[in-house]
Amino acid sequence: LENLAREFKTKVFTLPMNQLADRADLTGARVVETTDSYDSSKTVFKQEFFPHATIMDSISYANAHPYECPILFLDEANRTEDGITSAALSFITLRRVGTMDFPKNLRFVLAGNDKGNITVFDKASITRFSVYKITPDAETFLEKNTNLNPFVSEVIRKNPRLITPDEIMSIQTVGS
Repeated sequence: LENLAREFKTKVFTLPMNQLADRADLTGARVVETTDSYDSSKTVFKQEFFPHATIMDSISYANAHPYECPILFLDEANRTEDGITSAALSFITLRRVGTMDFPKNLRFVLAGNDKGNITVFDKASITRFSVYKITPDAETFLEKNTNLNPFVSEVIRKNPRLITPDEIMSIQTVGS
């Protein structure tokens, strides 16, 4: 994704969603004391939104660079609690976080895993995405993991199927 952004001469903002503890970490909903909009003699409490710093940075960058298409990368989107995943999915469908609209030129990419401790996206959510199942090949794995023990590197070179089993060697495209 970083290489793609460089090729398109833009920037990627990565938000590791599995590091978020609560929906509010993502959407930043806070209750603040303020003056009533219709009666200035009354004090009321209302929610305001202070999105995650990475989200704010992506919005600011997109607004400052209207001829680019920067990317907000929501990594590990399905390795977090349901409420966080649900909030992230609404970014894409509503194109807003709280009371703030996302710039039209900001793109979203979600990454997740299909095995392990994951939240499974429902069918309605999946239909809103183009889904690409991607597994790196051994050559890419070795290129990106240069600090491997030389013995491990040699075993992978001689047995590339250890990284990419036969049944998942092809890239599949699913969805819209």
